[in-house]
Amino acid sequence: MFEYGERESNDLDWDEWLELTDDQQEAIIDREMAALQRKLDAMTIAEEVAHHRHFNLKSIRENRARLRNPVLAQIEVINQVWRDHIRRSQLRLLKLRVWRSTGTYPGEV
Repeated sequence: MFEYGERESNDLDWDEWLELTDDQQEAIIDREMAALQRKLDAMTIAEEVAHHRHFNLKSIRENRARLRNPVLAQIEVINQVWRDHIRRSQLRLLKLRVWRSTGTYPGEV
């Protein structure tokens, strides 16, 4: 189960990140985005759908856990942000289902 503040083992430590200059941070972000784009470009539609589905479901689970956490869920404005995020993730899942069945992502020409 998701724990608030949990992070993956390959994440850069937050203090280390803040010590980097803006140019260094931008270079890291650009490098990671290029690597992700290469990975996505090499995937089939089915693999890409599975990849996006995994991260949307993970996002939904994390935000639902935040809403159930009595320490975190005391501010209604924050709760609404999490609910909106869940709704957007659910909409992306629906679009992924259409993409998987038709081969065209909704909204693309």
